[in-house]
Amino acid sequence: MEGFENWYQKLSEKMRSHPDAVFVLNRFNTVFTALFYLIYGAVLFYCLMYRRQDVFQFIIIPGGGFAAVTVLRRLLNRRRPYEALAIDPLITKDTEGNSFPSRHMYSAAVISMCMWKIWPPAGIVLVVLTVLEGFTRVIGGVHYPSDVLAGTAIGVLCGLLLH
Repeated sequence: MEGFENWYQKLSEKMRSHPDAVFVLNRFNTVFTALFYLIYGAVLFYCLMYRRQDVFQFIIIPGGGFAAVTVLRRLLNRRRPYEALAIDPLITKDTEGNSFPSRHMYSAAVISMCMWKIWPPAGIVLVVLTVLEGFTRVIGGVHYPSDVLAGTAIGVLCGLLLH
């Protein structure tokens, strides 16, 4: 973890010297989160209107995975970087523990896979946004890279069950 701590300190010092960069990072985090949940709502609405046969699986698979990730996080209760290390995160968060796997990343990945099934070009765009969201969570100091990778991998695997 010492390598992460040193890397994060150097990165955050550079970003703090540009307050606009910290502002943009926090806005990306907020906007990406809201965007993915809005898109999921739109996917469900689309399925209700045009693909009724898919509605059940588009609720059960992402929801079941979300529940599983939530239980796993509670069982493991990994401390977040800002709790375990001497760092000052760029994204303000007061949550304790439950860092691994990232539920944000699970959600972004599984929602991307839902969209990929309905409209592949939009799904690809969402995959790119998922990667950006992952960087945001790590650079923001609220997750380790392994938290982000695990959440994303579980989201992709659950999403593949839709295909």
